[in-house]
Amino acid sequence: MKTLAELFQGLPHRVLSGSMERTVRSIQHDSRSVEAGDVFVALPGTHIDGHHYVQEAIEKGASAVVGSDLSRLHAVFERWTPNAREVTVIGVPSTRHALNWLLDAFYDHPTRDMEIIAVTGTNGKTTTTTLLYQLLTLSGYVPGLIGTIEIAYGGKTYPASHTTPDPVFLFQTLAEMKANGVQTVVMEASSHALDQGRVHGLRLKQAIFTNLTQDHLDYHGTMDAYLAAKARLFALLGNDFKDGKAAIVNAGDPSWEQMARMSAQPIVRYAVWPEAKERNVTWAADVVAYDLELSQDGTTFFLDVLGKTEEKRVFVPLLGAHNVENTLAALTAAYLLGVPFALLLEALPKLKPVRGRLERIPCAAPFSVLVDYAHTPDGIGRVLQTLKALTPGRLISVFGAGGDRDAGKRPLMGEKAAEVSDLLVITSDNPRSEIPEKIIEDVARGIPPSRKDDVLKIPAREEAIRTAILKARAGDTVAILGKGHETTQEIGGIFYPFDDARLAQMILSEVGYPCSSH
Repeated sequence: MKTLAELFQGLPHRVLSGSMERTVRSIQHDSRSVEAGDVFVALPGTHIDGHHYVQEAIEKGASAVVGSDLSRLHAVFERWTPNAREVTVIGVPSTRHALNWLLDAFYDHPTRDMEIIAVTGTNGKTTTTTLLYQLLTLSGYVPGLIGTIEIAYGGKTYPASHTTPDPVFLFQTLAEMKANGVQTVVMEASSHALDQGRVHGLRLKQAIFTNLTQDHLDYHGTMDAYLAAKARLFALLGNDFKDGKAAIVNAGDPSWEQMARMSAQPIVRYAVWPEAKERNVTWAADVVAYDLELSQDGTTFFLDVLGKTEEKRVFVPLLGAHNVENTLAALTAAYLLGVPFALLLEALPKLKPVRGRLERIPCAAPFSVLVDYAHTPDGIGRVLQTLKALTPGRLISVFGAGGDRDAGKRPLMGEKAAEVSDLLVITSDNPRSEIPEKIIEDVARGIPPSRKDDVLKIPAREEAIRTAILKARAGDTVAILGKGHETTQEIGGIFYPFDDARLAQMILSEVGYPCSSH
């Protein structure tokens, strides 16, 4: 086991009391997880400050306490002395930065021997990381995946609880991946994680930016603050110029230049021109897909990667221009890592759709039912536009908005859905502490009054999905949006079992449309 002195070597700190020769069992920032011999790091939070839990950590056996609010630390030790005098107390300028530093040292710097690729953006993070994980696996690499849906490596998969894990779990996972021979880790980086410093100290090989549209303004306040949080990812690329290091950006998004300014590394741009019939040398992108053709099975397009052009159409079993963008981001990263172009071309048709992302319910119905995670105005618009182009009949959308989250996007979600849906069924997403009917009315405000006869408001999500399926006719498409891969619904602080895909499959079977295993 390492000592405090070893872990703090190189990190600015001040020893307020106690010995630095104590050995460390583990490092925790949640006082409820502390055991004898642990280091407790007091993190400031949005609602809870870890400095309030120093005493609890000591009572549970913490051998060392790290904090940035020295006055609070002194107050605890002045009024509570029996066990406190046996504890090492250390002050640091930032406990968030200190936590990641200590974890990195404790787990023997796992990212030094692995290539880390992180993806940020409002939409597309999960699909891009999963596709890159698949491409690397198909190309003979031993990759790891850390994302919204799952953590995967070496044939093992574990359900994920956050888009980006908390630092303790993140570094523990990275260490396990390293021990299991993982060479490259692909991970999602949420704006919350970037703002809270959860990925501080990671040594990135590549950073990918997918897009920026309205979301999370309940947390960030403004779009400028939201963009600034996302842009922090590019600073983690560092200033050391090594082969394959790059900032990969979606040139089709207007924010890409602001994001790219944060990077000292080369900028590689990708873009999709769906309707262009031939490569145009004036396009401001390095990796290009153009002349897209959509079908029920996937999308074909022509491809140009840093001057390498594939003369035949490329097929991916994914629907829509937005998924071609995600494919380009993943392909660009893999190519820059050194995967040969020919190998990538072989791998693209073998890609598998991501769970809960335009996931088709495999039932023998004369209409289509798909589940998708789209829960932002832009995401809803893109998904529904894709489905509209593939639907000979009516497009029926089932969606809602999450409670206790960015309320400003709710009417925009309704507006986007109304632009292409023939029938809109507005329902609950995860209402959390809010009243579902209030959220539904917020969403409905964005729908033109002239469309009121095309709108159904059904708070109970199961009833809403059932109603949409029962109203579907031959040639129609039912799009169930918002929750995607999720298997619970949060209502009033309680998580109830709820899986859109399984529910849709059950309803279809009940009404006489047999389904294959899901």
